[in-house]
Amino acid sequence: MRTRISVLLSLVVSVGLLGACGGANSGPASSSPQSNLTAPPVNEGKLFLRADIQGNTDVAGLRFTVERVACSPGESFEPVSEIQVRDVGALQLPGAIPAFENQPFDEDSEHLFADPYFFLPAGCYGVQSEPLKVAGARSDECRDASEEQIKINDDETTEIQPINQCQNEPRGGLDAVANVNHAPRLEDLAFSPFKVIQSCWSTQICATASDPDNDPLEFVWEKTSGGDRLEGPNVDSTTTNQDGSVTQCINVQPGQIGDFEFNVEVYDMSFNEQQNQVRIEELLAEQEAPGDTDPRDMLDFPVYSGKKRPA
Repeated sequence: MRTRISVLLSLVVSVGLLGACGGANSGPASSSPQSNLTAPPVNEGKLFLRADIQGNTDVAGLRFTVERVACSPGESFEPVSEIQVRDVGALQLPGAIPAFENQPFDEDSEHLFADPYFFLPAGCYGVQSEPLKVAGARSDECRDASEEQIKINDDETTEIQPINQCQNEPRGGLDAVANVNHAPRLEDLAFSPFKVIQSCWSTQICATASDPDNDPLEFVWEKTSGGDRLEGPNVDSTTTNQDGSVTQCINVQPGQIGDFEFNVEVYDMSFNEQQNQVRIEELLAEQEAPGDTDPRDMLDFPVYSGKKRPA
């Protein structure tokens, strides 16, 4: 019978190892006690000597609970309840032991295990194994395993292999698609009719800009110095040219004699996470990009207003 043979093989291997590797320092490979022990309650703590370094989990031992159950409905029996706590051993299964190869794991697999032995009255039992951390608390990463209706027969050892499944460390992928962005360029500035005009006359100023990445453009016009009596700047038109550049025209009308300074800035536009169109510099600020580049182009220019020559 397989279970009986498994026990005999384990004994033969143990004897063979002792004979081949004997010496004053030889001893059991596992630090677990070899006799059946009733484990203390988990909250009293039990120091485990090994942890699951290979799997990077918090498992250091297992608590086994065996409860007698009815083999058939209505069966009467003497209650039996036993608990054992075991460290995970120094060996790993299958560990070149023929009885465990491909049953259930591949012969080259390496699984930590604990191996208590219960000597029980014949009957049916439920078995639960609970992974524990070093101090005896329940594992946060590995789940309990249980089997029900395990039949124990007279004169035989029944062997089971519950599997305590552990979860992986949460992980996800990062796909960084880095884009290269170029600042827009002012290509031309034109006055119609002139930049020197008679007071109370108006002039149209047109700026043409392009973007190497073909981004949408935003123009910002501002009077930076000069008298207060000024109408404008007011946007007259915005036109996309055949070559992809954009021309925006404004109108200003000085209401007094004097010198006026203006500034035009052009920004390339993008979209934020809310799908709202924003200047690219806002996205650069969010990602804490170095501030040694300017994501815009700008130009200062004058307009002069004089008095009419006498007739």
